[in-house]
Amino acid sequence: KPLKIQDVNGNILWSIAITDTSPNKTNVDLTTVSQLSSPIQINIPTNKTVKIVTTVWDEDGGLNPDDKIREIPDFIVPFSTVSVGDDWKQAIKTSSSPYMKFTVQYKLTQCDGHFTGPGCNFCETNYFTKLCNKYCVPVVGNYTCNNTTGDKICVNNKAGLNCDRCKIGFVGADCDSALIPLL
Repeated sequence: KPLKIQDVNGNILWSIAITDTSPNKTNVDLTTVSQLSSPIQINIPTNKTVKIVTTVWDEDGGLNPDDKIREIPDFIVPFSTVSVGDDWKQAIKTSSSPYMKFTVQYKLTQCDGHFTGPGCNFCETNYFTKLCNKYCVPVVGNYTCNNTTGDKICVNNKAGLNCDRCKIGFVGADCDSALIPLL
């Protein structure tokens, strides 16, 4: 594919080969133009650093079996360094033989999922993990939430999936009475 956008782990977030060029479309057919129209706007579902992989081909109708001119495999776009509302940032990559210049302008327009904060680097309230996808609301007297994993941490001698029963050896409405074994 002539253009693909990946996260730093190599997962493809967006790619394009040939696009719809019918009237009233802003997309371009990448196999028939010598220069891409500007801008091609792409919404990428992340607030992290991404890698853009581009391949430039010389399409001459099959006369030359190897029409690949150049590939830019690791064009890094650091979305993680910008904040929502910042002006456009620019990254440029050039190469010689043959000369090619690839310019990307980028900005962060909104946080995705349950991310929040100026750089979308924090989780919304009660969301946890690196992906902000684990929901946990602490229940006073029953459990708190682990700040990293969002797992429930039972308190006050509570046990169970929702920390709503007493640990073995404890009784009472607040699980505050210990059972004393009879000898």
